[in-house]
Amino acid sequence: MSDFKRIEDKIDALHEKFDEMKMVQVGQAKDLEFHIKRTELAENRLEILEEDVIPLKNKYQQFLGAIKLLTFVAGGIGILYTILKIVEVLRP
Repeated sequence: MSDFKRIEDKIDALHEKFDEMKMVQVGQAKDLEFHIKRTELAENRLEILEEDVIPLKNKYQQFLGAIKLLTFVAGGIGILYTILKIVEVLRP
């Protein structure tokens, strides 16, 4: 009879561990659900942010283009000024 009692005790212990595992799994399922919701919110915010950033990128590219143009114009003016000064010095 003691063998049956030991087997029964072990089965009860396994049931308790199984119940504990179920509780852990329920908690993990809730955590996963919460994580999924947070991830969806973050993805939605990222999409909104990307929509706002694209026009800024375009403006930035235009700004860089304007800076390059100004640099080219300033360089041209500098070269022209240098040539005029050389011509002035070389004139008798």
